[in-house]
Amino acid sequence: MKEEPDALEIAVGESFDTSLNDHECMLLFGILHNRSVQFSDGGVWCAVTQRHAGACLAAIWQNGNPSLRDSFRWGELAKADYVHWYWQWAEWNGEVCFHHLTEHEQRIVDRLQSQLEQHPSIRRIGPDIEDDPEFWTPFV
Repeated sequence: MKEEPDALEIAVGESFDTSLNDHECMLLFGILHNRSVQFSDGGVWCAVTQRHAGACLAAIWQNGNPSLRDSFRWGELAKADYVHWYWQWAEWNGEVCFHHLTEHEQRIVDRLQSQLEQHPSIRRIGPDIEDDPEFWTPFV
């Protein structure tokens, strides 16, 4: 049985479209996997797993069609499967590359993060939220 998309997958799927190139997707994957998200309702998710980050990117290509979820496809439709992004992250060596960004890549990360923060369900995104007491005050 296929799971329904969660709040973060929905926010990512609604915030971006398939015009993102693969490198931008890896940077967005890095944001999701290395930063924490505070939702408008006060909930906080610390950095998500690689599988979850992949599912969030896949939501962009699912385009509101969760029947594509977890069903491997070739070509452009492969991007609708979290496994595609999971392997891309490994091939890019994302755990290293995301922590050694060029100035140009950092500008892209800032733009992608800002775009995701515009979604009505997202309050803000930041590194090390678990160390920021303000993030743990949901009723501000």
